[in-house]
Amino acid sequence: MNSSQLNPVSTKVRAARTPASEVTRCLRDECARMNPGERIPSRGELMVRYAASERAVLKALDELRLGGVIVSRNGSGTYVTESGAAAAVPRIPSPMAQVQAATRVQGVRNTVIALLHYQESDGYDRFETVLSELVRDFGFNLLTTYVEPDAEMESLEPFAAQALGFIVLHPSLEGLAGRVSERGHRVVFVGWPAPVHAAEVPFIAEDRQAGAYLAMRHLAALGHQRVLVQMGVETSAPEGRRHLSGVARAEREARRGRKELVAQVVCPGESRELLGGVEPVRELFHQPGAPTAVIAWSDHDALKFLNLLSHAGLRVPGHVSLIGHGNTLLGSQMFPPLTTVDGGIEQQMLYALEFLGESPDLPRAQSVLVIPALNVRGSTGPVSASSTPAAAKAS
Repeated sequence: MNSSQLNPVSTKVRAARTPASEVTRCLRDECARMNPGERIPSRGELMVRYAASERAVLKALDELRLGGVIVSRNGSGTYVTESGAAAAVPRIPSPMAQVQAATRVQGVRNTVIALLHYQESDGYDRFETVLSELVRDFGFNLLTTYVEPDAEMESLEPFAAQALGFIVLHPSLEGLAGRVSERGHRVVFVGWPAPVHAAEVPFIAEDRQAGAYLAMRHLAALGHQRVLVQMGVETSAPEGRRHLSGVARAEREARRGRKELVAQVVCPGESRELLGGVEPVRELFHQPGAPTAVIAWSDHDALKFLNLLSHAGLRVPGHVSLIGHGNTLLGSQMFPPLTTVDGGIEQQMLYALEFLGESPDLPRAQSVLVIPALNVRGSTGPVSASSTPAAAKAS
């Protein structure tokens, strides 16, 4: 069965759940059955084949590449090595051992080291993908390693002293970013609001306030008056406050134009209950005055909404319009394709690499907010009396 024959909704829901360790094991076994020099499938094909996220596939490819199972050739693809085609399964070293081994091979003077946490985090698939593509344009090497927040600095020191710098890509690692900076290494924190160590570490992030405003304004222009706004963080968190500030701005703008626009905010605890099954979704969206649109916290959560709405007998965008956040590959492959807020990941990574590659001394307390854009696709549409959730229930 090829990818075009797969059910769009069920395939995408499974895709976010396959762990990287399982992808690594399956791909290693597949390489062992291939001939040396044979090309492995593309990243997108592997995502479909193993029902895996971009992050899981990228991590698996990194582990197999650093373990000598596969080799990448710029512009032509990734190929099985002689050792990768052998029947014996090599032992995969620890993440830090992988980094140290790769550093010896690639040369650390021109190496950017990306630090991530093992914990899954929506949207970071694209950060890894974009960063790996951009470093080649800058003439740098890239090493990606997964670490715990309490990682010892001693484990980083052997190669950190001569590396170009670090890009930190997970909010839980802000403490580690501060410790790395205190040792005199160049660090840029990307993709999250100002960390605690903002005085020591420059940070680059998307303006979440602007993204929420763009989503709400788009729905208002389509005639939606009641919008469910899902929160992925607590409303008291910095990112949560900025998100709701953008929502409130759109509401005020609608009132000035004598239009009705009301957000129904769903906090993380309520969101988990809502996305826990079909019945909570059916009950919410079939009641009088139900929301006619959803702004999901991420593309991943938008995928869950799409699946549950479908099982509840509601069409997207016929009965409910849906907007995600992150502009991920999976969002573009949904049916219908997902309207999503693009947080400008490419621009964030460009700023980070420019900081590391061009500034003789990284600026302290430097912050850059990238203005997002709304990528309008097929999951949003105008409201009509015959296409509301209440009308779907009546029919």
